[in-house]
Amino acid sequence: MENPALDTAIMNIRLGAYDEARRSLLQLVRQNPNDELAWLWLAQVLDDPRRQTDCLRQVLRINPNNQDAVIGLEALRAGWPLPEPRSGGIATVEEPEEPELFTPEITSGWGAVFEEPAAPAPKTSPFLDELTPLPTTSPLLEAAPPVEELLSPTAFTRAEKTPSAAPTPPLESIEDLLSPTTGARPSKMPSPATEIAPPVTPMGMKETALIPEEEPTAQIGATSESFLQRARRLRSQGLSTPVTPATSEAAATPQPPLTSTPAEATAEAAVELRAPLATRKFRLFDGRVFFSILGLLELPLLLALAWVLWRGGITSLPLPGALKTSQAERPTLRACRNLNLAEFTRVEALGGDLTADTVFTATQVVITRTLVIPEGYRLLIYPGATLVFSTGTSLEVYGDLYACGSEAAPVVFTAWDKQPGGWEGIRLYNPTGTSILSYARIAYAGERALYLFDSAPILSNVTIANSALFALSFDGSIPPDLSQNVNLADNPINGIEVRGGTLRSPNTVWPASNIVYVVTGPLWVDEEATLDIKPGAIVKFWFRGKGQPPGIWVRGLLKANGAHFTSIHDSRDEVGGVTYREAIDPQPGDWGSITFYESSQKSYLRDVTVHYGGRTGAAVLIRGGAPELTQVTIANSAGYPLSADANASPVFNTLTLTGNRAADALEIYGATLTGKGEWTWGKLGGDTPIVRVVRDTITVGPQAKLTLQPGVVVKFTETGKLVVQGILSAIGGNAPEEKIVLTSVHDDEYGGDIDGVTTPQDLRTWGGVTLEGVDNTTDIQNAIVRYAPITLVDAAPRLYTVQLYTTAGAGLRMTPTSSPNLRVVQFEGNGLKGITVLTGTIETDQTWARLGGLADQIVRVLEGEITVKPGAVLSIDVGTVIKAAPAGKLTVLGHLRAVGRSDQLVVFTSLNDDLLGNTNNRMLNPGPNDWRGIDIGPEANVLMENVGIYYAQVGLTLRGKTMPNTGEGRIHIAHSHQPLACTAKMQIPPAFLLEDNEVAVTRCPSP
Repeated sequence: MENPALDTAIMNIRLGAYDEARRSLLQLVRQNPNDELAWLWLAQVLDDPRRQTDCLRQVLRINPNNQDAVIGLEALRAGWPLPEPRSGGIATVEEPEEPELFTPEITSGWGAVFEEPAAPAPKTSPFLDELTPLPTTSPLLEAAPPVEELLSPTAFTRAEKTPSAAPTPPLESIEDLLSPTTGARPSKMPSPATEIAPPVTPMGMKETALIPEEEPTAQIGATSESFLQRARRLRSQGLSTPVTPATSEAAATPQPPLTSTPAEATAEAAVELRAPLATRKFRLFDGRVFFSILGLLELPLLLALAWVLWRGGITSLPLPGALKTSQAERPTLRACRNLNLAEFTRVEALGGDLTADTVFTATQVVITRTLVIPEGYRLLIYPGATLVFSTGTSLEVYGDLYACGSEAAPVVFTAWDKQPGGWEGIRLYNPTGTSILSYARIAYAGERALYLFDSAPILSNVTIANSALFALSFDGSIPPDLSQNVNLADNPINGIEVRGGTLRSPNTVWPASNIVYVVTGPLWVDEEATLDIKPGAIVKFWFRGKGQPPGIWVRGLLKANGAHFTSIHDSRDEVGGVTYREAIDPQPGDWGSITFYESSQKSYLRDVTVHYGGRTGAAVLIRGGAPELTQVTIANSAGYPLSADANASPVFNTLTLTGNRAADALEIYGATLTGKGEWTWGKLGGDTPIVRVVRDTITVGPQAKLTLQPGVVVKFTETGKLVVQGILSAIGGNAPEEKIVLTSVHDDEYGGDIDGVTTPQDLRTWGGVTLEGVDNTTDIQNAIVRYAPITLVDAAPRLYTVQLYTTAGAGLRMTPTSSPNLRVVQFEGNGLKGITVLTGTIETDQTWARLGGLADQIVRVLEGEITVKPGAVLSIDVGTVIKAAPAGKLTVLGHLRAVGRSDQLVVFTSLNDDLLGNTNNRMLNPGPNDWRGIDIGPEANVLMENVGIYYAQVGLTLRGKTMPNTGEGRIHIAHSHQPLACTAKMQIPPAFLLEDNEVAVTRCPSP
């Protein structure tokens, strides 16, 4: 098939326009990587023999039978000028005849870095004869490599100089390849890239001297003209390049030491494998051996070794120095050494699903489709191998992977295009397998270079670099051991990803290392699972903007001691420095929370720091249970640093809350405390107490008990409320700092400014404290209640030294059947300085005692109508003052006993009557009709002795046929609209004193 562009390039070569020809040929091989003729002519216009060799190798990959490439490789190895292709239209210059150094069998294969170049070695184990020889030619590549990389100085540096088509000798031990000192094979097996054994010369024939190969760079540096210029000059003269044998001094020159960079180390190792050897290798069946004194000395040893191998059948991979370091050798070396090669099939090409246990012995292979190790199968990769993956491919391991590299010859997994994300990476899916990566490098993989799913490979001297995102990724259950020199370099995130999911293992341990954990999704610790985070471990969280923010949700057991939890953007030295290459300033709410549930009873955080959490709530959220928080610092949260449901029983010891956006406080969510449990709220913090902020309603059930210890400060939001049906024990101390304070979240006087704003007093209201049906076991002492009332519903608690401050109405409210035991109750700044008696009925005997002394009596204020049901008795003690709001009224259908003395009347009057104190804090004049008065039913039994009734609409309404019994006292009705109203004809006794009323009544029924 004609190719005008190729013809033009050949013509340019003839005319000497090498640069133009090179550009054209590069374009051609980019367009069609399988154009073998273009690769042949491209080798003609390159100056570097290594690059010329790579081009000719590419030709052999396309067509293993291309003789132009074979001859060209022979010439380059011998130091001759590169012949021009015979199929290209340009006559080639015949070279002088030389001994046949390169047989077709040797030149047609590639990747034989582990093979013996001469005759097969003696049999070393029983299984060697059973191994299937490798193909004599490489399989046709599905896609050619990019030209720039093929021609780059470092591309394919592990590849041998020429392909070898000879049947592959049996595998030997990789002990020398895994050597901790050099990692190279000893002199008994020279690298095919640097030494090709000549054919054995029959006895009596002249022997051609073996000429070790010189490094091409040395030839280039020996003259001022380039290699290509010299080749063209010699070709035109019809001469061959003289070859100078390498001296022993030059051959013995040590290779440059390995550099600190992993990529450079890989390249140096490859160069070392190609280095020329100073001496020829001894061949057992070489005729020249019999004329060598050294051969005669070695022969008995070799025979003895052959006999031992024949009797013992050694098939494992022994390592040098194993006898010396058997107690301390690393698991990776031990596992590689113990592999039985008899169980493996040799290959030099990889791709697709393996169908047998496989050992890869070539130095380089291009993988154009995903390589899969199925469950039950194994893949062993020899030292120095390079696996080059094309775009979209990966290595998926369901069985076992053994990448057994050495220090000088690591195993390399890389991408074809040398760009991050150039391939997908290695994925391990075998929870029961034992995969090994020893002296390995993973480069240019996708978002997860080494992806672990419930798998824990053995990693030793592994470098992961230039991935698209994460170097390592696991599901949180089995973290890989990173202690054996695992290095992450030039990845966007140099951390190990912990993917969201559920941990179910009863013992998951995250050890500390120099590599941080990066949690990218919600991580659940199941009820039967345990997550143990060891001291020094650093856990960072990364929210990528979609789904639920990352965090740790604990239903089982979380043990974290000496750990750090923070944002991926937190680059402080104490949390591992820069983890994310594109990190910005960390912000409150960069991640979610650590959440404990009811079943997480014994979880704990000790000596732990938590920073930049709380995206959707608190940074540490306790939904139930009794987790322990000791020496915990929570800072820079978006909301509250710490939240707990009311029914949780956390144990707090030495908390430090600082710089949190909502407040440095403990948030309490409303809940009902049920059962016979006891909850204790102790004082948090040091000199400045950490307050609790209550949302919604907390209900103490009938059998439950809530204890507030001295110094506790509890603040409530607008919807916050405390309802006690069981027992409340809130006994503070006498000192100001020991008082128990219940107040509004907007109150800055106690507990500091936790809302960041100044709120007017009339907007600081909250739901207050409601005591329902409690008895005197509910005890509130030395307490301050601000901006909300205490409400008693059929309750009889003890309230001693309680300050009720700044409520819109009364500081204390109660139903008619409540009878609290009050001592030193102070009302300051309230709408009503007294106790509001709520509308209701009295169905059992009830006593309204005088509250306080004569001078500081706490009056009752009737908010609405109070009804004494038939059969019930309401007793009012001497000197008691009862005031009424406009809707206030006392209706007696049962019994009323209001007995005072002449100097201490029982008084019913208007709320506006300040004669006995300014109850409503208003300067209002009382008047007739201020309240509705007292209504006595027809069946009522009433004793009213020394009673005063003032400022009512109707002071006393009698619906029966009898007057109240006045005993030895009197009933004084004054300043009302009508003092008395009767429904039956009765005589008004003299004990009724009616004066200064708007309507004068002198008889019953009244007008």
